[in-house]
Amino acid sequence: MVALTAFFAGAVLMALELLGSRILAPTLGSSIFVWGSLIGVVLAALSAGYALGGAAADRWPSRAGPALVLVGAAAWILVLAARGEAWVAALAERVPGPRLAPLAAAAALFLLPGLLLGGISPWLVRLSAPSAQRVGRVAGRLYAVSTAGSIVGTLATAFWLIPWLATGTILKALAAVLAATGLLLAGRRHLAVALPAAALLGLAVVPPPAPAAVTPDGARVVFQRNTLYHHLRVEDRGDSRFLRFDDSWQSGMYLDDPVRARFAYTDVMHVGWALNPGARRVLLVGLGGGSIPKRILASYPDVTVDVVELDPVVVDVARRYFALPSDPRLRVYVEDGRRFVRRAPGRYDLVLLDAYYADEIPFHLTTREFLEEVRARLEPGGVVVANVIGALEGPRSALLRAFYRTYREVFGEVYLLPVLPEGPEALQNVILVARDDRDAPGPLSAAELARAITTWTGRHPELEALRAAAAWIYDRPVRVDDVPVLRDAYAPVDALLHLEGDDPLPGAVPPRTGE
Repeated sequence: MVALTAFFAGAVLMALELLGSRILAPTLGSSIFVWGSLIGVVLAALSAGYALGGAAADRWPSRAGPALVLVGAAAWILVLAARGEAWVAALAERVPGPRLAPLAAAAALFLLPGLLLGGISPWLVRLSAPSAQRVGRVAGRLYAVSTAGSIVGTLATAFWLIPWLATGTILKALAAVLAATGLLLAGRRHLAVALPAAALLGLAVVPPPAPAAVTPDGARVVFQRNTLYHHLRVEDRGDSRFLRFDDSWQSGMYLDDPVRARFAYTDVMHVGWALNPGARRVLLVGLGGGSIPKRILASYPDVTVDVVELDPVVVDVARRYFALPSDPRLRVYVEDGRRFVRRAPGRYDLVLLDAYYADEIPFHLTTREFLEEVRARLEPGGVVVANVIGALEGPRSALLRAFYRTYREVFGEVYLLPVLPEGPEALQNVILVARDDRDAPGPLSAAELARAITTWTGRHPELEALRAAAAWIYDRPVRVDDVPVLRDAYAPVDALLHLEGDDPLPGAVPPRTGE
């Protein structure tokens, strides 16, 4: 039973660390700062737990001690199942900053169970070693068993539990495992352990309440599920339906008109046709609710679209809840966008990138090397259009300016088109347009690009947001000397995303001559 206790303690701790990302994500996102906070807190808890567990084992060399610790950890995990997300939301309101907020939340929620479970192993070594001469062998065996449990807990949680079950359900199952383990370890003789362990076990196996059908702010929840990548939720609000990943708004649709743009940026992405009116083959990286391909299919009867989406649940949701049609001109591939670009069948006239979230950036889709791979898949005169959340100027502009500089490294023409007239320092959707047309006489002026957009929207009046956006093309010089070129070896997108005020800009290097 001692070896099994070591196994289950290791398994539960790693499962809890992975689940921590799902508890923090609805409020704080799933950036590198969130993951770094969780890993750092768990390691700190283990370090302290080893020391405290060793001291406790020498003072109370009885099975009742570690059994009671397991029961305490189970009780805390049950509390997390009931109140974890609410606590994170409350902490986020009081603790500012993209680094400090997740660190405080991770510490508040996971330091205690990590410390308790970390203290189990040295206690078990003390109970299992019959003599000082065999301590090393016993310790090695138990730590090996604990690590094996950690491996099983990690793989089972990541591969099966999170995609299949709600976070609260998994937490209650972990609490039940710890309570049952504590009960078996202590035996019936230790009623001070057995009674609370049995009570917790009973609480843990009570079925959780059904997910709320209405959010606190009044939205009707149509569908929600943990996927391999997000907590995905479909909400109806008034005349619209929305797709959300964790705390990010991903897509929207008018219930009475599934094709009309609910978010203006999806129409502004059609700026690629203003620069390449003959475009027929299109690649879209990032599906969401399918707003972009629905409009393409409706407006351009001779265009074919290949869509690459990483999450298979998103594809199913787009078809079931957002009216993504089955059409021979639309092919959807479930794959990482960069991997698909490397092996894409043929070349494209337009490549549309809509895979950058407001709080999480897949860095491998931002780098110079990726853009070079995209350019290699473009037909002559082909255009790349990317939806980027950022500011054009001011303290929150570092990420967008790093994007701009990186695109300038690869393409001869780069333009910035704000979706709404929010002002240059506002955080907003900005459509980045890039072209490498060697036959073009040179980059277009803002007036020439506006005329090209007006010509195209004259043929397609349904693109109302694109026609409006032609009036505020950004034509000021973009400062790039204090932001890095994003590369596979160094792309600090999370740090750039959250830079404020006088924060240092990571990796800034002098610009190329002529920039």
